[in-house]
Amino acid sequence: MSETGAPGAGRALARLHDHSVAKHRVFADPRGALVPIEVATAIPYAVARLFWVADVPAGQQRGAHAHHTCSQYLICVSGLVLIEVQDGTDQRVFDLRPGEALLVPPLIWATERYMTVDAVLLVLCDKPYAAEDYIHSIAEFGAVRAGSR
Repeated sequence: MSETGAPGAGRALARLHDHSVAKHRVFADPRGALVPIEVATAIPYAVARLFWVADVPAGQQRGAHAHHTCSQYLICVSGLVLIEVQDGTDQRVFDLRPGEALLVPPLIWATERYMTVDAVLLVLCDKPYAAEDYIHSIAEFGAVRAGSR
């Protein structure tokens, strides 16, 4: 919350034209693949929470929400995950393959579509879990974005 009491009020809103996929280096040999990520330089915040999503049937989606204040760094560990994002004006789809990541800042609506049965998405957050931080309705999302301009 800002000092005005409105989530996101008084801060610059993220826009989709600012987004791009981060491609982390993959070291692969007959023993397997290693993808190192220097957290201190790759992620613009201290990580407070992490979780991963796995065993999602191919073609199914998860997410479909935004956060008032939480940022999330989405890393594809395995398979293929499509990240559909919107900022209230523009929409984009990013394909994440192993070693690729996308930063999703607050007040960006994101839906993750798991395209392969082996897809695994690791998520690093800057805030602990807080149910009140979630925006589950696209109508509420639009109203919050409009009120934050």
